[in-house]
Amino acid sequence: MNSVFILIAAIIVLMVAYILYGGWLAEQWGMNPKRKTPARAQEDGEDYVGFRSIVVFGHQFSALTGAGTIQGTILAAAFGWIPVFLWLILGTVFLGAAQNMGALFASVRSKGKTVRAIIQEQMGKRSGTWFLVLMWMTIVFMLAILLEFGMEQVAGIVPNKDGVLVQNVYHGAVGMIVLLMIPVSIIFGLLNRLKCSMFLSSFTGIVLMCAAVAAGVLFPLYLEKRVWLVIFAVYVVLSAIFPVWLLQQSRSYLGSLLLYGMLLAAVVGIIFVHPQMEMVPFQGWKVDGQYLIPVLFTILAVNVLSSYHAMMNSSISSRQLDNERSMRVVGYGPMLLQAFFGIIVLVVVGSSYNSKDVISSSQPLELFAGALYGLLQGLGFDEKWNPLVQVVIYAILAVLVTTAMDTCAKVGAVTLQELFGSKENKKNLMQSRIAAAVVTAAAAVALTFTEYHKIWPLLGMYLTLLVVPVCIGLISWLKQMGNHYKMLLLPFGASGVIVSLQMVCYLITDVQILVNEGLDQKTQWNMVEAVFLVLAAVAFAIFLMDGVRTKMKKRKIIFATGNEGKMKEIREILGDLDAEILSLKEAGIEADVEENGSTFEENAIIKAKAICEKAGCLVLADDSGLEIDYLDKEPGVYSARYMGEDTPYTIKNNKLIERLDGVEKENRTARFVCVIAAAFPDGKVWTTRGTMEGYIGYEEKGENGFGYDPIFFLDEFGCSSAELSMEEKNKISHRGKALRAMREKLV
Repeated sequence: MNSVFILIAAIIVLMVAYILYGGWLAEQWGMNPKRKTPARAQEDGEDYVGFRSIVVFGHQFSALTGAGTIQGTILAAAFGWIPVFLWLILGTVFLGAAQNMGALFASVRSKGKTVRAIIQEQMGKRSGTWFLVLMWMTIVFMLAILLEFGMEQVAGIVPNKDGVLVQNVYHGAVGMIVLLMIPVSIIFGLLNRLKCSMFLSSFTGIVLMCAAVAAGVLFPLYLEKRVWLVIFAVYVVLSAIFPVWLLQQSRSYLGSLLLYGMLLAAVVGIIFVHPQMEMVPFQGWKVDGQYLIPVLFTILAVNVLSSYHAMMNSSISSRQLDNERSMRVVGYGPMLLQAFFGIIVLVVVGSSYNSKDVISSSQPLELFAGALYGLLQGLGFDEKWNPLVQVVIYAILAVLVTTAMDTCAKVGAVTLQELFGSKENKKNLMQSRIAAAVVTAAAAVALTFTEYHKIWPLLGMYLTLLVVPVCIGLISWLKQMGNHYKMLLLPFGASGVIVSLQMVCYLITDVQILVNEGLDQKTQWNMVEAVFLVLAAVAFAIFLMDGVRTKMKKRKIIFATGNEGKMKEIREILGDLDAEILSLKEAGIEADVEENGSTFEENAIIKAKAICEKAGCLVLADDSGLEIDYLDKEPGVYSARYMGEDTPYTIKNNKLIERLDGVEKENRTARFVCVIAAAFPDGKVWTTRGTMEGYIGYEEKGENGFGYDPIFFLDEFGCSSAELSMEEKNKISHRGKALRAMREKLV
């Protein structure tokens, strides 16, 4: 099949997905460009720093699109290119990108909280702790892999076939380029921090990167792998403890520019060379002893559906987003572009190698670099540029690896800090950013000295497993905030099914090996894998149990009033909501809110927001009053304070009747007005309004109501509001209408 058709199909589907599904998600969740993001509201010059959306997008894209995307895509292609294509596109659009954007949205609206904090709030401390422990273990595993990938790319002194150490000029050049990218990134970070124009900062960064490439070609750096291991370990620690704008963010953005360049070159090569796919569309359900399901999902976990993405979004990107209008760009866009990069890798490798070559390859990055180099040669450039082209390709791959490496270390350090956090906020060693970064890096370095790669399926499985609590926490949070949440049921369900299949299949395999061969040095890693699979099964059960408990837990709604008569009416109308409705007294909240608004809406919002800040949950508040047309809508918003708050309503009612003395019935028209405001912890506010039309009578009648009810008459009933039964009044009352309208919104 011509590779151009595959490329065009991917572009069309991903563009339509971004516009339609991404746009729909943004509309459903209600992005507010006027609302301050944590980067602005909590700016601290280190982690909470607002950046232009193009910079945050670049960070997301380059951090997500690293060695894992290349490695996973190529290894999965052993089953043929069609399964990989479908899972990269459909899985990313409906599962991974939706989860990614949901995590970013929830974190931004929760003042930069990580998904762990949201999980703990919604599901309890047990799930929050399990999530942190397993996430940190997974990140250490990822970091170890990235360290090894990095060493492979930059080691200028390597053993030849005879085991003799020799110099490799290409890797030496790449090593120098990677090292020089550190000061280049710092310079770009400083320019960006000084608010230089994006064009000037980017142009300077590109010029300096070109200079770094030239220096690498002219002055290769010949160091052994273990020396680079020390360099990378020190680098990731520094990256994790430095202010995010100084090194990590700038390096990621510059890395994204290199990645854009490589993507563009690959697309141009595919279009002009239009190679045929050598790889078969479908190799079979079982290849080289591995089954398509669940291996495909395990290999592509980092690419498609990964809890690491959610953790990175909530611990880094949410604290750098400058404006909520960029939420779709930063939360949804990078995942789609990562999927496109995966398709590019699939096409480039698939047009040069068949599935059998992919299976036998032990160096997927080398395979991709060689295939891309061969594709670009088809464009017909002069052969004298061949060495430079090779160096640039390898340098871009190495920069991607180191970019993913420092982001991974940062997220790992944040995870460890949260794990050892205390309610009393007392500092302990692991709450130190330096200590958390050092321990994370040291654990990953130690892992590189083992044969951990023998249990590689655990990485993909754990990344998928932890999507389960992420989705449960986000769904529960969205429900509490009054937002749509059903779009996250799909990634939740998919992750649950996938991880169940993974645990069962891998555990059966390990048990069979241990039973047949016994426990010895050869099978000890199967035993380790089996132990971690059982641990995953326990965690999965805990997440599901806490999730069920979360679903059964009623949402708490506080109505900002102490009036028992009003609460009785409220509970009758809102009784069918799956919520616990409390008055201020029942919630144990004492508040004296000054209602100084000029409208019913303003007063209701003032009261609801003030109580919501104290309670941290959904708060309803109302402002209601009587408007008499003949008196220019008096007493209006001052109805409760008319003639003084302590004045009995009998006196107020008689005063109003006195002021209307001699006024004919047709001119005594009046209405009760009620506005209900709902204030959510994320700052969102809804309002509904209800009115009840009538007229002011000539004397008080009835004892069923309160306030101005005895003088407010309704023609259709021929009596006052105070003479109606509670059931009759709830059907037509201003508060009843406003409450029913609010109930429809809350449902």
